[in-house]
Amino acid sequence: MDTQNPYRSPQTDSAGEVYLHSKVFRGTTLAWFVDRYEFFVPEIEDVVPQAIAFYEVANARIVAREPLTFWRGNWWSTLLGPEHRARQRIVLSTSASDRRVNLEYHINMILPTRIYYSSQREAIRLATDLGAVHPETLREEKS
Repeated sequence: MDTQNPYRSPQTDSAGEVYLHSKVFRGTTLAWFVDRYEFFVPEIEDVVPQAIAFYEVANARIVAREPLTFWRGNWWSTLLGPEHRARQRIVLSTSASDRRVNLEYHINMILPTRIYYSSQREAIRLATDLGAVHPETLREEKS
């Protein structure tokens, strides 16, 4: 299989298992929905710079620093396009005490029906890039 296929989904460099708790909207709604993700990282200091680099590559621009908020998409894709091109506000917040990263995708689409779950694939890639681990692993390291 050609590894340079431009149509395949982006893959992470690491094949390790990632712990990611998700609350993903499923079904059809009138206008917008929110997908929420939570994961834990061993190095919380690296999260913000790596997240900025990650989302800049994904054509998102920073609109706020606290909490770290990105914006991307356009009006036409909100009306007619696929989910990954619709208007999205992405909010990333961190908790240094328990090394938790909370990620929210506020996706604005008119009468969307979820098919691809692109936010979930993107959240898994980000969590993998940040080295997300199970929270029990972090508790064991503390003791």
